[in-house]
Amino acid sequence: MGFLRNICNSTIQISISSRLRQLGLSYAQHYSTPKEAFAAGNTYPFSNENLSSLSLNSRVTKVLQYVGKAVSVTPEVLARAYIHSKVRCHHSLTAVAKRAFGCRWECRVTLALLRQIDQ
Repeated sequence: MGFLRNICNSTIQISISSRLRQLGLSYAQHYSTPKEAFAAGNTYPFSNENLSSLSLNSRVTKVLQYVGKAVSVTPEVLARAYIHSKVRCHHSLTAVAKRAFGCRWECRVTLALLRQIDQ
């Protein structure tokens, strides 16, 4: 697993035929801890998939709504969601401005490997 040393965000599902899997490692994940500053109940800013429609011309949006015969979300509501995400990011960054961050490494192992580690 030395090849993961300088990687900070990765998820690796170990292949069933891999030697590591046979030894008991099934999953490894590296992630940077700054993401904790933005996560709120596992929800992240700008994660609303409808926000991308804000970049569309208003006439294109109206045509799509006419063709689809429905209005999913109005541009005004999406604009408020976008602004809310920006404000949330600002508050998060201000709150953690003087913190130090690192990387975490999580692994999932078989019970047999866990018992060996415990010994």
